[in-house]
Order: sequence, then C-alpha cells, then structure tokens
Amino acid sequence: MSNTAHHLSFPPDDRLNAPNELRGCQLVMLRLLRIFDAICTELGLQYWLEGGTLLGAVRHGGFIPWDDDLDVAMLNRDYERFLHEAPCYLPEDVFLQHKGSDQDYDIPFAKLVDRYSLIELHNGKENRALSGIFIDIQSMDLFTDRQKAARTLLWALHGDYGRPDPSRGIKRNLKRAALTVFRTAARLSFFDRALDSFCAYGAPKWLAYDLSFQRWWPIFLTIDAVFPLQTIQFEGYTFPAPREIDTYLRVQFGDYMTLPSVEERRPVHLGGIHLTGPNPHPQALRWKHHP
Repeated sequence: MSNTAHHLSFPPDDRLNAPNELRGCQLVMLRLLRIFDAICTELGLQYWLEGGTLLGAVRHGGFIPWDDDLDVAMLNRDYERFLHEAPCYLPEDVFLQHKGSDQDYDIPFAKLVDRYSLIELHNGKENRALSGIFIDIQSMDLFTDRQKAARTLLWALHGDYGRPDPSRGIKRNLKRAALTVFRTAARLSFFDRALDSFCAYGAPKWLAYDLSFQRWWPIFLTIDAVFPLQTIQFEGYTFPAPREIDTYLRVQFGDYMTLPSVEERRPVHLGGIHLTGPNPHPQALRWKHHP
C-alpha cells in the first residue's frame, strides 16, 4: 500500500492522448520527471537533467524525437536521501526501483517506473524485475585529483588489455596475463573503494558517476561545470540543468549539435512498448506485489 503524501499534487496521466506509442512513452516519462521534480523540491534535493535528456532540451527543446529514455543525475548524498524518503510521496502507479526494492533488479542505479506499462526486452529473455516505462536516476560522486587518476586507471584495467594475443611474443603475453590478474582484482568493489580511500587527499575537484556505474562510462566533469545549477526548458516545463551546459554535453557527446545519420535515429532501449493507460498490462499484474 502506498503512503502517498496528499499535500503533493501530481500531473495527470495523458499517455492515451499521444499520436503513437513512442510519443505515449515520452509523455509517461515526462510525467515521471515532473513527479520526481516535485518530490525533490519538497525534500530540498538537487538534481539536473543529464545525458540525452539534456541534449534534447538544448537541441530540440524537449525529447530527442526518436528517444525512448530520460536521464537525471544527482549527488550521491541526495540520491541516498531520495531512495530512503521518496517512496512515501509516490503515487500508487509509480514504483521506485533499485536493488533494495526489487530483488530481481541488477542495474547499478535507480529508476522511477510506471506500473501500468510494460517494456519487452530486445533479447527475448524473461525479465523478472519490474519493467515498465521508466526514468533513470544517476548518482554522482565527488573526486580528488588522485581519485580521478585511480578511477581512470581502474577503468582501463576493466578493458581487454590483458588478454593473450598469439601474434605477440612470450614476454608481451606474460605482461598481458599479469594485467589480467590485476584487472580481475580491480573489478572487486572492495578493491575499488580501498583505492578510493587511499587516494582521498585534497579537496574534491571532479564530479563523476557513482563507482558502480562509472565502469560503464568513466567521464569526469569539474564541479564548477555543474554547480551552481541553472534551469532549462524541456517540453514546456522548467527543470534544473548544469551550470556549463555546453561543457557538460561536449564531455559526454563531443559535437552534440550534429544530428546522427537517419539509420541511427531510432529508439535504443525498448524492444516493445505497451502503454495500456490507467489499467495495468495483463503481464504487469504479477508486479502488484511490489511495495
């Protein structure tokens, strides 16, 4: 049973007014973003539009026309507060998904998930985790210069540099084998965090994704590029954005104003979208046991 905070008002669900499924998906995500924004405002938490969502706000004034996800980011301290305090504010049709709330969920960041929709996976595998239309909530940490150097090294060690190569000599392959051993150790979270603690000298200067996600995308931004936050228009609403939007997007995407080829302009996350409006999709009924 949801402990909805009745003093917060949330936007209506207008997915069924969309001209097609992709736009319906975007309207659901926009509603989730507005709910997220209202709760963060109520709790005094800072966040900002991130990734392709920020790019879409700059280049298109809203969603990238073919995009099927939405990203926000916040500092780890605010992220942890949101995970702990937000559930009692959520409407009954929205679920805060993370490893602590869904035992079948194994992604290293949280999502706000619409309970009344269904997303099918590209690979056809059964997904026991709740899988409705969602927005991603990224956690970012502060890093010193030494921690940044350590993170960059660890990311390199997560690559393929240590695999044997028959075209190389014995000495080169022995070195690569040694890197394989160290790379395996570097994948262990306690090793990561121990190295972070060892390097935690000096004032934080950098902002980067939380440790668990940084293995996927090891980008760094100066704190001054993000704070103090400004605002930007997205789909006719005002949301927080990084201080230096151009710097932020160039670090993430390079020449972000150039459109991709026509062949690349397609949704990347969704294998199939079932909107279903105010009633759960039949396959989503098994998720009603989630708190």
